[in-house]
Amino acid sequence: MTKLSEELDPKQIRRSRITLLLVVGVFVIPFLLAWIVTSDLERFYPGEAVNGELIQPAIELEQFSLPYGAGLFTLEDLKGHWTMVYFAAENCAAECQQNIHMMRQVHTALGAVRTRVKKMVVMDATSDAALLEEFQRQYQNLLLVEGTDSFVSQFQFSAQTDHSIYSYYFVIDPLAHVMMRYEVSKNQKGFLKDLKKLLKLSRIG
Repeated sequence: MTKLSEELDPKQIRRSRITLLLVVGVFVIPFLLAWIVTSDLERFYPGEAVNGELIQPAIELEQFSLPYGAGLFTLEDLKGHWTMVYFAAENCAAECQQNIHMMRQVHTALGAVRTRVKKMVVMDATSDAALLEEFQRQYQNLLLVEGTDSFVSQFQFSAQTDHSIYSYYFVIDPLAHVMMRYEVSKNQKGFLKDLKKLLKLSRIG
């Protein structure tokens, strides 16, 4: 032991090391989490048929504040879990309501791991208040938010299809990236299969 180390308080040295690790962690952890998600996706897809559409690169959602009950739903509320998203057309007619019901069925069929996945329906600002109340009554634990133009536009990222956002279920990862979408018109057994495998391989959310 050197003379210098003898003069230093061991507790002070320990505190300094902890502080340094915390500072490094603030910068390293976000990159590490992003790498984990990317690693999971690379293991999920190579050489396999995918029932949905993998969005590459994933869309990193920007800050937003959406009316949600008596409060607001923000970007931070999306983080830490997986989220299934459906955009309900104005007044949500029979087909729209069936799509919401199907999303719930897929979520239920996930079994025990469904606790890692949230269900979110984005309603039009002009939607009937009575309809919103009915959805809340029918579908427990449903995130029912009011969409804004800026939020909706973040999901309109592809010019290669004639389908609107109302034609898809979207999947958002625990870092708030839009990373997959599925056509609502297709058999949702494929949607369920992909979700189960993704959740099995994923180490976050």
